[in-house]
Amino acid sequence: MTDSPSIDSANTDSTNTDSPIDPNKIPVGAATVVLMRDGEHGPEVLLARRNSRLFFAGGAWVFPGGRIDLADHGDDYPGVPFDESDPRFIEVARRACVREAAEEADALITAEDLVWMSHWTPPMEAAKRFSTFFFIGPAP
Repeated sequence: MTDSPSIDSANTDSTNTDSPIDPNKIPVGAATVVLMRDGEHGPEVLLARRNSRLFFAGGAWVFPGGRIDLADHGDDYPGVPFDESDPRFIEVARRACVREAAEEADALITAEDLVWMSHWTPPMEAAKRFSTFFFIGPAP
């Protein structure tokens, strides 16, 4: 496992006045994993298709991932749940990736195999906001 970068908030100033901005709209914690492997003709990336009836990104091809759950913290987590400013929270996001990969793609991976890649948060005016931690790891 490699060292994780500090987790900074990704607030964006907006000049768009068409949508009201609610400064109290807290982004939902999420984790996504990019699973890759060497294929016969080059790199292969695992994508899953979302149910077309879902409100958010219905029918889209996506990397496995989703909301970070309280259970992803584990019973021994010493910090405040869902506190992204705690540097230990990155491990919670890793565990969420392991769970989501199993649920969405039947892919069995370990947290130790995941390398931190990025952290994205959409601008304040986005209709639905996720604070998403991205990791990369080996596809089974």
